[in-house]
Amino acid sequence: MGQMDFIYFSSTSLMPQLGNYHGYKLRCSTVASEMLDFEVMVKMAKDEPEALEAWLREQIEELISSAKPEHQHRLRGLQFTIDMHRRKASNPMSACLQLSRMMHESFEEMREAMLDLTSPVETQPTDPVEPIAAVIPFGRK
Repeated sequence: MGQMDFIYFSSTSLMPQLGNYHGYKLRCSTVASEMLDFEVMVKMAKDEPEALEAWLREQIEELISSAKPEHQHRLRGLQFTIDMHRRKASNPMSACLQLSRMMHESFEEMREAMLDLTSPVETQPTDPVEPIAAVIPFGRK
């Protein structure tokens, strides 16, 4: 096992539950830059998906808790939506595609809102416009 085989947890709350998984050494850290190495995450996903999921849950909770209180409710709602898409998906790739689509829709809404803010305001007529052309009724035979 190399030096990259360390799993970092942001608090000691998971340490007693997780123990030592198949040679992974658990190390506590509150430093956000000490994230899991990608290869370690891949190996954990194959060998110990529950441990990876627990670590992800803790990271998500830590991130939401660090947000301003007025944003936390919305972030928890968004996380709930993400979790439901993941659970309903038939496989991980389907979940990834659904979440990617959701993200792109959100970016499109944000782009449209920004364009609305930067485009000139169109004036709406206050009085209804009378039709210019006369309507000619067709006769029946």
